[in-house]
Amino acid sequence: MKKNFRILSLFGVTTALLVAMLSSISAFAAPSGAVTGTITVDKNWYSNDTSANNDVLITVTDADANITSAAIGNDNTAVRNLAAGGSTTTTLAETPIVGTPYFCLNSLSLNATTCAAHASKNKADSDGGDANLLISVTVVDAANGVIRFVNTHASTGVSNDADAADWTVDIFYNYSAVDYAKTTLKSTQEPNGNTIWLKETGKDTGKFTATVVITDDSTATDYGTLKTIYKGASGNLAAGAQSAALNSAVDHLDEQALKQTNERNGVWCVKSGANDGALADDNCAEAAGGGVTYVPGTLAIVTNTGVAADTPTVKFTPTGALNSHIEINYPHDVVTADPPADNGLKALNLNTITAEYSDATPTSGATAVKVTDTASVETTGATFSNILPVTSTATQSTQPTISGTVTDTGGSGIDVSTVMINIDTDGNAAIAGGSEVDQATVVTGSDGDNTVTWTYTATLGVNLPHNFYVEATDMAGNLTYSDATPAATGEDAAVGPNDTADWHQFTIDSTPATFSSAQTGKFWDTSLSTPAEGSDKATSVVLIFNENIDGTTVQASDFLVDGVQPVSAFHTTSAKTKVYLELGTAIAADKKPVVKMGAAGAVSDLAGNTTNTGSVTASDKIAPTFTVSLDATLTKKNVVVTVSSDEPISGAPIINVGALKGGATSSVPTTNANLSSQVATSTSWTGKYTATTNYEGKVGVVVTGNDMNGNSGTAGNNTMGAATLTANQCNAAHVDYSSDCKFTSTKNIVFTSDTTMNDATFTSGNVSLSDTSPGANVTNTAPYVTAT
Repeated sequence: MKKNFRILSLFGVTTALLVAMLSSISAFAAPSGAVTGTITVDKNWYSNDTSANNDVLITVTDADANITSAAIGNDNTAVRNLAAGGSTTTTLAETPIVGTPYFCLNSLSLNATTCAAHASKNKADSDGGDANLLISVTVVDAANGVIRFVNTHASTGVSNDADAADWTVDIFYNYSAVDYAKTTLKSTQEPNGNTIWLKETGKDTGKFTATVVITDDSTATDYGTLKTIYKGASGNLAAGAQSAALNSAVDHLDEQALKQTNERNGVWCVKSGANDGALADDNCAEAAGGGVTYVPGTLAIVTNTGVAADTPTVKFTPTGALNSHIEINYPHDVVTADPPADNGLKALNLNTITAEYSDATPTSGATAVKVTDTASVETTGATFSNILPVTSTATQSTQPTISGTVTDTGGSGIDVSTVMINIDTDGNAAIAGGSEVDQATVVTGSDGDNTVTWTYTATLGVNLPHNFYVEATDMAGNLTYSDATPAATGEDAAVGPNDTADWHQFTIDSTPATFSSAQTGKFWDTSLSTPAEGSDKATSVVLIFNENIDGTTVQASDFLVDGVQPVSAFHTTSAKTKVYLELGTAIAADKKPVVKMGAAGAVSDLAGNTTNTGSVTASDKIAPTFTVSLDATLTKKNVVVTVSSDEPISGAPIINVGALKGGATSSVPTTNANLSSQVATSTSWTGKYTATTNYEGKVGVVVTGNDMNGNSGTAGNNTMGAATLTANQCNAAHVDYSSDCKFTSTKNIVFTSDTTMNDATFTSGNVSLSDTSPGANVTNTAPYVTAT
């Protein structure tokens, strides 16, 4: 099973160095006396985001938590020929030395224990003597393994004869290796936690560390890779009897898994079967039956050092009697990999993580003392507000101060050194490297504050737009970026440098706005469900500036249209460069009035630069209006169509006639044709329709034509009329707009063409005689015959 949470080795681990056992407390060396250890995590807040600070550095400091190993320096000859009172040194192979070494003559064939108790400990032979010379042994340099021998005898030197048994010694000593400390790391998500093994930073340093990566996994606790840690005989066990120590070569076991039930599909299990081949290794999921039985009971971990060279031992207590071939499958954590693959912790937003260490040799005595340290997890980053200048605005300052607020509500607080701005200083729209990226701001506040303010001042390009975005990291390591339009439609997951659409923007503007153009007939149509610019209004002119203007500075008295002040002047943020002028009287369709600033007029742009002069001739944007009349509305032969326009047009208008369709969804008639236009005057024309059977019934007339400035006008329609439509369906700017909106029956110009006489149908009436007597007069109001 692959762990969702991994422990990263801080040091290279080699099998040769992993020779100590943390759990063998009797072997601990305590060079400075028993000291209660401490455990710490390196931060108060962490994130579970892989791109943030999700690495937890755990440190245990325990000076006496060092496991010593015994060594022998065999056949050492350093004391040969050592004169009375003389001294010599020798270097031992294993370092650093712990405690004081001692020796016995090699010829005695003693081990460390028997030598320590022997009467000849630290003694050599003199010429003719037998273990009569006491040799002092002291440590000169423990780190490098140097010790000194001093012959304390006053008159006789150590034997120098050919009998090596007089001066060849075995030196017994202890040394320290790089050790491991066992800790538990828990979270709110994983309350049982996981066993984390910390490696000593060096020989005999008493400082142990490991780095743990937190993940945002919300699934159940994952203890490690399931391994078969023992397979073989259970021993003949009565119900409730504990087995002998059982082991297998694995790195170490996750002791927290003992809190889980032993069962099929469990975190761990014990199975029995006829032999190894009958049971699947590393498996608690194989089906019971067919020679496979899951054995209920409890497991106790006896030794578990974290050292690859050691083998953890366990004892199993079955619920019922057991005497069978068994297999114990239990999760273990690989600590020799780089990085190790099976240890870790899951933690979600606002979880608390707790690191625990049990010191078996505390200051207080023999009873183990548990020490802890805690931290919190935060996965949501800071938010940004009150950013100035407001996006899409302008300023006259060439050194504007950009400012804002960063907030981390209910979390770890802000890391003030990470509040930075990224800004397009040269106005080329891009934010790229150098002095534009990750620029430090001046922050008011301290690390861990939930709210801080910041400012940034820079010299920027004039009369250019400048983009920027702000970034900040909270104390947990979550990085967030500002967003100028967080609630915009279509907002996506892109942030910061990848979210150009949501960068803040302002313009440094030192020049006033100027008139760009003007157009007749344009007005702001507020009758639509979504207001938009309308056309062909003879009492309206739009004035267009070369940049966005401040609508609060616009008033009718600022302008003159052909020397006359307009009735009103309207500005909207939906058309930031435009002012719509409403006139007191209509202007001719082809009129091109001159728009000027009034004598006292003044309009400001967004930066506050004031415009008080300007003149522009409006372009003609009013379409021609056609008036159409017919000399008959019913004909069996000819209809003369007369067209007049309110302004000269380019060429002659197109007069189109066609049999109307009954539907409302198409403007194309079943049959249609253009009439030949005859010029009557410069603004009037005629066309003659001659009836044919192709145009039997209702005939629609449509007139189209362009004025001298290309504005297109239309009169008439060639459909029977549309169904009732909503306002949105008749709003060209709305998503629901329908082209059927223009096909309304009120726009039809229609006559009837009738070129044939249909055969009449005669139907006799039913006449009832009320008096059947001879000679009687008979009357009835019902017709005798009906013709249709």
